[in-house]
Amino acid sequence: LTEFFKDKMDSEKIDLVTFGQVLHWLDHNLIFKHYKDLLADGGALAVFSYATCKIMNSELAESLRKDASTVSKDCASSKVANLAEEAKYGEEDGKANDAFQSFYQLVKPHFECNRDDIDTHFAHIDFGEHFGSVEKHLYWDVKKMALSSFLNYLRSMSGYRCYQQKFPEANDPLQAFVAEIMEIYAVEDVETLEEKQIDVMF
Repeated sequence: LTEFFKDKMDSEKIDLVTFGQVLHWLDHNLIFKHYKDLLADGGALAVFSYATCKIMNSELAESLRKDASTVSKDCASSKVANLAEEAKYGEEDGKANDAFQSFYQLVKPHFECNRDDIDTHFAHIDFGEHFGSVEKHLYWDVKKMALSSFLNYLRSMSGYRCYQQKFPEANDPLQAFVAEIMEIYAVEDVETLEEKQIDVMF
């Protein structure tokens, strides 16, 4: 990477630099210093990333689908707050989301990247200090998924895999989550996980 920057600095400036789902793996200050010097006058840095997912209430999910693709942070937070509130009254999807968040918080410290970057939408990074004016947009993608597909997604999480490697004798947190989900949705056997659909916001 150092050689890349050195070669570019000696030859050309760049109008646009993009980071796609990678910034949370990097040393921000070091990377920003290099790219600030590399950008041409009027050049731009574009950062995009996924968010930690949430299991949505079906009505809230449908409401999000009907909204514009760009949703303000306050609006999105309000919808998520509604989801949490409904969970207090025994709403299935709210309970399922609570179960997922418990699973996520357990494995989160074992990711080899900075998950706080993702969970806060990079809010603690002062982009303006390095690049001047900043525009921020939050895009919410709500997908309807089979429970089995969602579980496969969780299995792919590096934090979960690292947790298993560090604590091979511990109870499998994903299996505990599956058992809780099956109880919440009254799923009697694993095969039925293919049939049960949930709405997941990324």
